[in-house]
Amino acid sequence: MNGHLRSLDIRYELVEAIDGHAVPDAEAAPHLHSFSKGYGREMTRGELGCAFSHLMLFRRIAAGADEFVCTMEDDISLSGATPPFLDEAVLRSLPPFDVLRLFSIQNRRCKPAWSIARLQDCSIVVPLRAGWGTQAQIITRAGAAKMADWRITAPIDGIYHDCPPPELRIMEVRPSLIRPLDFDSNTHMRRSKQTIWTKLRAEAFRIKRLLLTRIHFVRTWGLSGIVGLLRNQPLSQSPIIRAPDTTSP
Repeated sequence: MNGHLRSLDIRYELVEAIDGHAVPDAEAAPHLHSFSKGYGREMTRGELGCAFSHLMLFRRIAAGADEFVCTMEDDISLSGATPPFLDEAVLRSLPPFDVLRLFSIQNRRCKPAWSIARLQDCSIVVPLRAGWGTQAQIITRAGAAKMADWRITAPIDGIYHDCPPPELRIMEVRPSLIRPLDFDSNTHMRRSKQTIWTKLRAEAFRIKRLLLTRIHFVRTWGLSGIVGLLRNQPLSQSPIIRAPDTTSP
């Protein structure tokens, strides 16, 4: 990541993560309970550490002086088209947002979304239901404050897909500006034996999350979001955001 970000001339800071196994049991207990209740299975200590690490960043951003902060995980590579999306003037020209995901999951790029802007060859959309992942995202100070006290009820990389905090304005870039790298993960879980009851419970939680994310979209974006979604504004008709001129002094 050091070499990769330097090659793109992106300023950055490496942040130490939190080891979920080192979190005291008393501190972990309420989160383990809320996860099991909200997601229908036990949370691994790797998932706990990953969630705590992101929450630490959200709190730091919320208390900081910067209006926009881009967080990236360390197992990705970025497209050369990424730097304009990190330009503060470009970000200010977009409709107000809390989180701008610089990527989109392959199998969700055709899912319903409100296309609101174009930058270079990418569309910036408001998805009816955001995809998984926290690989690379621009978080506003106000958005970080909304997530700083999030109660862990799902894996952190499902925060936007499964249980977004109230009124969190989520946008994403399509097609994706990142490519995931194939590293091993410490958040893998061992799945319990599937019985008819565990399958039914999992299906019930899936339907619940499906409904809650639809309700979240309506409450967050209101009538404008519903109309934009129904029109499904094509890329060619979205407002164009101009990238900064990098050739001038």
